This record gives sequence, C-alpha cells and structure tokens, in this order.
Amino acid sequence: MNRILLNSYLSSAIFFVTLAFAGAAPHSASADLVTYQKEYSYQASEADSKISCRTISLEQVKSLLLEELGTYLERSTEIVNYEVTRDQIIALTAGIVRAQIITEKWDGQTYYIVAKIQVDPKELEKSIAGLKEERHNISELEESKKRTKELLLEVEKLKQELKTASEGKQKEEGNRKYAALTNELNAVDWFDRGNSMMVAGQLQNAITAFDKAVELNPKYARAYSVRGLAYAKADQPQKGINDCNKALELMPNNAGAYINRGFAYYKSRYYDEAIKDVNRAIEINPKSDKAYQVRGLCHLAEKAYSQAIEDFDSAIKLNPNWGYPYSNRCLAYHMSGKAGLENIKDCDKAIGINPHNNEFYVNRGIAFLNFKKYPDALADLNKAIDMDPKYVRAYFNRGIVFYHLDKFPEAINDLDLFIGSNPHSPQAYYFRALSYEKINRREEMIDDMEAAAKLGNSRAVNFLKMNKGR
Repeated sequence: MNRILLNSYLSSAIFFVTLAFAGAAPHSASADLVTYQKEYSYQASEADSKISCRTISLEQVKSLLLEELGTYLERSTEIVNYEVTRDQIIALTAGIVRAQIITEKWDGQTYYIVAKIQVDPKELEKSIAGLKEERHNISELEESKKRTKELLLEVEKLKQELKTASEGKQKEEGNRKYAALTNELNAVDWFDRGNSMMVAGQLQNAITAFDKAVELNPKYARAYSVRGLAYAKADQPQKGINDCNKALELMPNNAGAYINRGFAYYKSRYYDEAIKDVNRAIEINPKSDKAYQVRGLCHLAEKAYSQAIEDFDSAIKLNPNWGYPYSNRCLAYHMSGKAGLENIKDCDKAIGINPHNNEFYVNRGIAFLNFKKYPDALADLNKAIDMDPKYVRAYFNRGIVFYHLDKFPEAINDLDLFIGSNPHSPQAYYFRALSYEKINRREEMIDDMEAAAKLGNSRAVNFLKMNKGR
C-alpha cells in the first residue's frame, strides 16, 4: 500500500498554511458578529493630492479600528491561550481582516473617511491560530505594520518640512519624495491585502494585490518574494522562481526569498536547486524552521526518508508549535515503511496544534489507512472534506478507503471527483478499475486499467498481460 499511495503522499507535502476563513464577514447575519466603526479627517497639505490624502486617511482609520479590535481580542480567553502580545494580535489581525469604507468625502482641502470592520470572533480566532502556528507569519506581518508606522511618520515629518521649504528645487524634490512615500504606503496596503488573501486561500486575488504593490513600488522586494510563493502555491512555479529571482536581486541575503524560491523549485520538482536554496537560507538564518521544512519535503520527494525525518525533527525543535513538520514527519515514517502506530501521534500533535487544518486530517487518515484501520481513516477523511469540500486529495484517499470497506459505488464517485482534476494519476485509475471489477462493470474496468497502465502503474500492466484475450 505504501507504494500505491506514494503520489498521493507527495501531493500532500505543502508547507504553507491555507485557511478556509476569508477574513472579515461584513454581510453575515450571525448574531455573534463584532463591529467597530471609526472616522478620520485629514487636512491636506500643498504636496497632497486626492490619492495621497485617501491613502493616508485609510491607513490612519485602519490603525484606529485594529487597535480597538486588538483590545477586544486581548481579553479573549482563546487568544490569551495563544501566548501572543497585543502588538502581535494587531499585526495578525491586520493580516486577516479588511476595513470596509462606509463614507468618504473630499472637498479639496480635507479628506473625511468613515470605515468599519465586522468580524466573527470565533472565526477570527481560528485564523489567528493558523497564523500563530507559523511564527514566520507573525514576523512578516509585524514588519509590514512597522513599515506602515514608519511611513506615516515620515509623511508627517516631510509635510511639516514642506510648509517652510523655499520655492524651486528644494520644494520640487520634497514633493517628489512625498509622492514616493505615499506610493510606498499604498504599496504596503496592497501587500497586506495580498497576505490577507493568501491566508484565505484566494491565491489569484493575492497575486493581483501583489501586482498592485510592485506597480506602486517596483523595488518592493518582499512583495516579489511573497508573490513568488503565491505563484508556486497556485501551481505556477516558474513564475514563482522568476519573482524570487527579482526579490533576490533587490535583497541578496534575504533568507525568506531563498526559501520561497526553494519551494517554487520544489513544486517544479527541481529538488537539487530547491535544496541549494534552502541550504543558503539556513546559512543566513540557522533558526529558520521553514527552511528545514522545505528541505524535508524535497528529501521526502526523493525518497530520502531518513534525511527528511531529520529535517522535520529540526523544524520541530526550532518551532514545536508548528503543525506541518509533525504531520509530514508522520508521512515520512509511513513512506519509509518503518512506521508503527505510535507514529500516528505526530499527526495527533499536528491536529492538536491546529484542529482547523484539513490537510492534517488527511495525513492521519492515510496513516490509519496504511494500518488497515479503515473506520478511523474514513472518519478523518470525512472531517477533511466537511472542512473543505473542494479538497480533492481527500476524495482520492477516501475512495481507496471505500474500496477496502466494499463500498464500491462510493469509491467510484470519489475517484471520479479526483480524476476530474487530476487526469494523470495512475493510482486513481487503478483503484477505480478495481472498484468497477467488483460491481461487474468490465468495460469501464478495462478502460481504467489501460489508462493506469499507460500512466505507468505496474499492477495495471501485469493485470492486462495476464488477462490478454479474455
């Protein structure tokens, strides 16, 4: 069974958390929603345009809203249990929720804006749990928040300087710098939107937001790097590699850009190049749990199971509150054929850290499947599908479980769903063929066996040889 499930295992090895929660829910009818509303007025200077006034006003009103929401969340029992600071709560929240503009007015001198945020605290807590799990997300969001504050201070300082600047080159240069600062401020806002969409799993929308960020600030290295990650996650790894190349031109010693390019290489199955990149990231930052995680995935793909386990061990040692290395270490033990039931504890640990991650349930379901604990496997795979009905990898593995439970029509239905989006999976055709055979649908069975054989499934090849002419 380990060999049969290999491609399924490899397709699971994704290191970046994707959450079902899509940020604030301003139109929900839930009685549990929390709403905050703030207003802000900005007095324009001679250097301001309507666009710069709007950018500054929006950032200021967002800051007021997030401060108030942060104060509310700080009192939440669940958030307190995550052991995050108030500033981290605000940074994490900024990466998830979006402000909704209610009113904005511009009379040529004053920009007036009213905005609100409306969230379901329980859903927000789930998302914060997912972000908190990967501590590199916290540092990314904190850096973005820090840069926004710096830019607002620089804008205000320059605004005051321009009041007394003499006409001519000094003022022209000041105005150009002011426009550049407000453009950068706007770019950071688009970058934050992209991060928010990444958290929600809206990869194409995230890429569009990062496009805006680099359009406004063509030297925005972090935006290129994270857009590269988004492309890799969206199965466009070459574009991801190109973006990370650009990021590394702008910041040559950035460990995050090397890791993201390494992940893009991993998604392209260029494992040697991926390992070189993450090795470089580890040289720059030996405490990067994310680098060890990506290198572990590469070793897993190359069937170097002992090395994969060592890397997942290192990631866990560096960040024991991150679920993915536990989940993937469980996978590595099972793929190596050295697993015992005790290794399922790794998957249990991952789920304990983040019970909202459907991939962790799939991985544990696979572990149960390999030990022929089919009811337990079915329960986990059902849970994963309930959490995300579009997660086709769960259908593939549930289809195999249904086959072993003699539920052949159900197995066929699940494998139909998987093959619809993964038409080159030999294992899926092979198991669907076996299911067709069990319900005496010989013509469909032969078609699927032939498809599996063409795609390299040795069992299907042997079956067709043995049954030739029958």
